[in-house]
Amino acid sequence: MSAQGSRRYPPDPAIAGSVRAFVADSIERLGLATRSDDAVLLAGELVTNAMLHAHSEFEVRVAAVEDGARVEVVDDSSTLPMAGTLSAGALSGRGLMLVQSLSTRWGAHLGPEPGKTVWFELSTSMADAAADDDLDSLLAMWDGPLDAASGGASELTELVIPDLPVQRLIAAKTHMEDLLRELQLILLDADAHPHSPPYPASLLALAQRLSSVARDFAEGRRQVKGQALAAAARGQDVVTLHLRLPVTAGAAAARYRQAVDEATRLAGSVLPLATAAVLRDHAEIRARYLGAITDRLAAEGPRQT
Repeated sequence: MSAQGSRRYPPDPAIAGSVRAFVADSIERLGLATRSDDAVLLAGELVTNAMLHAHSEFEVRVAAVEDGARVEVVDDSSTLPMAGTLSAGALSGRGLMLVQSLSTRWGAHLGPEPGKTVWFELSTSMADAAADDDLDSLLAMWDGPLDAASGGASELTELVIPDLPVQRLIAAKTHMEDLLRELQLILLDADAHPHSPPYPASLLALAQRLSSVARDFAEGRRQVKGQALAAAARGQDVVTLHLRLPVTAGAAAARYRQAVDEATRLAGSVLPLATAAVLRDHAEIRARYLGAITDRLAAEGPRQT
């Protein structure tokens, strides 16, 4: 792979124009002007994910590869992304589905330390390389091993949570990720206007708490989502989750559940009423898997101290 250039950016939505200009110029210099719009669109999706989920500076790299170009976004979070849900109405996850559909190849891997690299490649013509992969293999690609990011399997506890309804679980995860994405965008916008934030203090406090606890429990959320999507791809109505988490994830799951329950109670005053209704609709299945995680890991804790 021949390097074309790289730029490092802060997690600030105001740099979007600079990223677009850099990617477009780099792609055109490589003689791929016909794919410039695609490259800018897909790079924008990966950069948005980096700002929303990694909460760190990130680097955008563009390089020449055989018959095309490779664009990479490198951030400081070791949590691998997950391709989109199977819901047509979902907001979160759509970016990676777009990357899948427009790129020749795409993927993600851990490193360079302490974070990860998410990338896609474009050739001089539209390619359908991903069409040969079934949905299970694509999902597996994003459901990467936890060991590399967590320090080893010896620190992990196996949890089995049986007989969860797949479509209800996916619906709950989809709605929560859409809500978190909205709240994270609100926080980014508020950070850009520190002296006169355009949102009420109660909404900002809720957004900050939910974003924080969701980040702490990111690995558990990722595993639940990946296994639910894989079960749906196989046509299953129910799924038994097999999770591998550190004991500390129990407390993170409890904080996450408490924050979502608080959001459900407060949603009518700081969020649209429809959001409160959907949160209530998903409360039962959320309590089932989060309660199981919390109880099991709490029981494991004393034996490991």
